[in-house]
Amino acid sequence: MGPRLARSVEASGLAKKRLEVILETIAGERTVAEACAELGIQETQFHDLRARALRSAVTSLEIGQPGRPRLEVSPEEKQIATMEAELRELRLELRAAQVREEIAAVMPHLLKGEKKTSRG
Repeated sequence: MGPRLARSVEASGLAKKRLEVILETIAGERTVAEACAELGIQETQFHDLRARALRSAVTSLEIGQPGRPRLEVSPEEKQIATMEAELRELRLELRAAQVREEIAAVMPHLLKGEKKTSRG
């Protein structure tokens, strides 16, 4: 199949034709002059097109980072997360203060002993 594999790639008809002709020149099945005549372009344009195709091919074959790409978090989302964490902490502190108040109301003798030890 060789260069004809370009026909199975998902792309426009023009892109598939360009790729097939480029691969044919690389495989030695067609000269650059024949490729230029087929595509209706000048040799310099063909060489630029072939170089661009090869760069794109090589770039797409580079090893990437494993896993899914990291999602970018907007500054607003960061601020919301920070504020939510603060809110959780404040709610916890409030609940602790309420518990201390309840204990002080039910067992005031504990609070008096605490004050003595903290003063002296």
